[in-house]
Amino acid sequence: MGKLVDGDDGLPAEEVGIWANEKHDYLCRHIDISRGTRAKYLGPGKAGATY
Repeated sequence: MGKLVDGDDGLPAEEVGIWANEKHDYLCRHIDISRGTRAKYLGPGKAGATY
């Protein structure tokens, strides 16, 4: 767990590094790439897809 700092709302928040932006970009790319495959499990008579 990272260092706790005072957040904008006055509650404690975990301090994160610059790597958080890169991690967010990778997560967004993963979701975009997997969207096509997940779409195969959506629709009438299909169970659905979740993360």
